[in-house]
Amino acid sequence: MAARSISTNLFERATGDRNKAVIGIDMLERKINSLKGGERLDNQFNEDSLPLSDRADFCYNLTRESKNKLDIEQAKSGLL
Repeated sequence: MAARSISTNLFERATGDRNKAVIGIDMLERKINSLKGGERLDNQFNEDSLPLSDRADFCYNLTRESKNKLDIEQAKSGLL
């Protein structure tokens, strides 16, 4: 749930439209689920024998990198 909330907030910052963000993230989540992306990621984590803390760090780092990239693009556009 936290990932969805963070993703929605990042999408909203990028688009400036909360409704578009909610709908976009919902569509993205449905696509990920239809491709079994979550299961595939879990399987990869299990194959690599990653402990839960490392899994959380991996997801946190992906989110942080996305936020940083968005911040840079917004700064370039003068939106910050």
